[in-house]
Amino acid sequence: MSLVPGETTPTVRMTAADGVRAIDVADRALATGVIRPGQEPPRWPGPRFWLWPAVGLVVAALLLPVAYRAAGVRRRLPDHHP
Repeated sequence: MSLVPGETTPTVRMTAADGVRAIDVADRALATGVIRPGQEPPRWPGPRFWLWPAVGLVVAALLLPVAYRAAGVRRRLPDHHP
């Protein structure tokens, strides 16, 4: 089904097989006439993509000193003998 701009009666664009009982055709958009225009997909991954790598880096930055110290590696300052 489709709506011609300015019309209120939808036009049937396809038919269904005998076994099909209903097709969801965005009844709210048809009833109210409220639609939003489509948009192009983003070119770069969004914030949800970058969230988990950022969380992983923060966790690694917090745990690295703990693991370093637990391994027994101590930083030695050079001996300065005048």
